[in-house]
Amino acid sequence: MGDVVDAEVVIREFNGSTVRPASELNIRITVVGLRPGEHVVLENDGEQGKVDANYVQARLRPEGGYQLEYRAGSAAEHFQALTDSRDDVVVALAGWAKGDFSWLDKFEWKSIGEWFTRR
Repeated sequence: MGDVVDAEVVIREFNGSTVRPASELNIRITVVGLRPGEHVVLENDGEQGKVDANYVQARLRPEGGYQLEYRAGSAAEHFQALTDSRDDVVVALAGWAKGDFSWLDKFEWKSIGEWFTRR
């Protein structure tokens, strides 16, 4: 498992703390440390809160399993998948950090963009 990451990608923990670098090890430590209801976000540094941001996030659901989401620009391009596999979540987050999107094929994605574009 390589640990080469985009130097601009940061990990934002549930409590607002920032972790650098967004290495697979740091991602795994952060995901393992999630408590039910907490989430972690990976994004390009400086994009927090931008309207057209790109990011990936994972939430440990209170009922168990993970909710994985990614956004590819606009709010309409927001997708969600559910999984019970912590390892798959780590692979997805680490892949996103490295610019490798092959992990997208591992999940069944649901478009949730309408949740953010309703007026």
